[in-house]
Amino acid sequence: MQLVAASHPEGCTVVALDVTSRKAGELSLGRRNEELARQVTEAEEQLRVGLAAVGRRERQLSEIFGSALDAIVLLSPEGKIVRFNPAAERMFGWSSQRVAGQPITVLVPVRHRLAIRQDLRRAAIHGCVHISTLPPRMAMRADGTEFPVEASFARTGEGATACTVAFIRDVTERVEALRGMVENWRALTDFFDAAPLGLLWLRPDGEVERVNDAELEILGRPRSEVMGQRLDAFHVEEGGIAGLLSGVASGETLLNRRFQVRRPDGSLRHVLIDANGSWRERKLTHCRFYVRDITPRVDLEREVLAIAEREQERIGRELHDDLCQQLTAIEFMSESVAGRIAGRDSRVARELREISGLLRSASRQTRDIARGLSLNAVLHRGGLAAALKDFAQRIRKMYHCRCRFTNQTEVVIADPLLCTNLFRIAQESVANALRHGRATRLELVLAEGGGDLVLKVVNNGRTLRANKGSGMGLRIMRYRAGVIGGRLELVPRARGLAVVCTVTDAITVARGRALVS
Repeated sequence: MQLVAASHPEGCTVVALDVTSRKAGELSLGRRNEELARQVTEAEEQLRVGLAAVGRRERQLSEIFGSALDAIVLLSPEGKIVRFNPAAERMFGWSSQRVAGQPITVLVPVRHRLAIRQDLRRAAIHGCVHISTLPPRMAMRADGTEFPVEASFARTGEGATACTVAFIRDVTERVEALRGMVENWRALTDFFDAAPLGLLWLRPDGEVERVNDAELEILGRPRSEVMGQRLDAFHVEEGGIAGLLSGVASGETLLNRRFQVRRPDGSLRHVLIDANGSWRERKLTHCRFYVRDITPRVDLEREVLAIAEREQERIGRELHDDLCQQLTAIEFMSESVAGRIAGRDSRVARELREISGLLRSASRQTRDIARGLSLNAVLHRGGLAAALKDFAQRIRKMYHCRCRFTNQTEVVIADPLLCTNLFRIAQESVANALRHGRATRLELVLAEGGGDLVLKVVNNGRTLRANKGSGMGLRIMRYRAGVIGGRLELVPRARGLAVVCTVTDAITVARGRALVS
C-alpha cells in the first residue's frame, strides 16, 4: 500500500493507494530482463562458437583446395575464373592472379570452347556434369600445348551466391596407356590373323568364337560359315573334337592329335591339333586350338610308302623269278652230278644230295619270303582277307606255331592303300609277338562294327616291349594307321596282347563303292 498525505487549513488529508499489481509487474519485468540478458549471452557464445567452426571449415577447405592433386577452378555464374588452386596453376601454367577474371575458355583449345560452354549450361540446369576421357577432351596450357583431361562441373549456391566448381584431372598417362593397350591389341590381332598356323578360340562347348585366316584356309570355308558353329561339324572323326574338349576341361595340355577335316568340295585335309585351356578363377573360359595342316606331308609319306611297297614287290618278283629259278637249277645240277658219280664215290654223291636238299629248302623259304614281299598278287585274288589267310598259313609253316585267321566281314576290302597298310600292320604285330614276345599262339581277326573295319592281332606272348610304346615297329604301325584314317590301340590281356586297328567308316565306304563280293 502507498500513503499520500496533503495538509490544508482545516486539517490533513491522507489517501491510501494499492500498488500490489505494479510491484508484481516490476518483479516480472526484472525477471524478463534477466532471462533476456542470459539469452543474449548464450546467443553471443553460440555465435562465437559458430564463427570459430566456420573459420575451421574455411581453413580445412583452404587446405583441401590448396593440397588437392587435381585442378580445382572456381567460376562465376558468367563462367569467369574466380579462383585457381595450386594444382591448377601447375597443370595449366597460369598464376592465380594472372588468370583471375578471365573466361574458362582460355583453358581449352578453340575447337572445344563451344563444348565447354554447353557443359557449363548443363551444370547450371542439372547441378553436375561429368566429362569422360572417351573421346578425350583436350585442355590447353599457357604455352599453348594441349593435353587430355577428365572434368566435372558442379553448380553450388543460389542467386548472387551461385558459382560453379570445376574439378579437372590430367589423364595423359591414362590415355597413353589406353593407346598402348589398343596398339598391343591391334598387334596381337594382326599376329593372330596373319599366323601361318591355324588358330581357334573356342567356347568350352566347342563353339567357334574366333578363327584366323590360316584355319579358314584349312577348313575351306568363309568366316561366316565357321563363326558360332561347333568345330566337330567340320571334322570326320565323330566325337574326336569332343574328346579333345573333355581333355582340356580336365586340365590337360594335348599335343599332336591327328584329325581329318572334310572341306565343302569333299576333299580331306590331315591336321595335327594341340589344345589347352584358358582359365579364370579355376573355371574354363575358352579352349585354344593350334592346328597344323600336314596334308602335303601325309601325301609325301604315302608316296614314300608306295615306293617302298613297289620296291618290295620288285624284290619279291626277282626273288621268285630269278633267285628261286637259280636255286632250283643248282638243285637239279647237284642231283644230276650225284647220280653220275654214285657208282664211283658214294660219299660224294651223298653229300651232293644233302646239298640238293638244302637248296630245295632254301628255294621254298625264298618263295615264302617272295610271297610276303609281293602282296599285290594275293590282294588281287581276294582282297585283304585272302592276303591275311595266306599270311597265317605261311606263319604256321615257317615258325611251327598256331596261327589262325578269322574273317567276320561280308565285304571284300580291295582298296590298295587300305589293304596294304592293314596287312603291314598285321605283319609287324606278328613279327613283334614272335620275336619279342615269344608267342606260340596267334589269331588274326578281320571284323566290322557300325560301318568301321577292325583288324585284331591277338597273341599269348610277353608284352613288355609293346606296352612301352616306344619301339620303331610300334611307331610305324601307328603311322600306317594314321595314313588310312585309323587308330591303333594296344589292349593288354591276361596272357599276351591284342593289337587293334580301327578304321572309321571303311565298311560303309566299301559298300558305297560296290565292292561287295
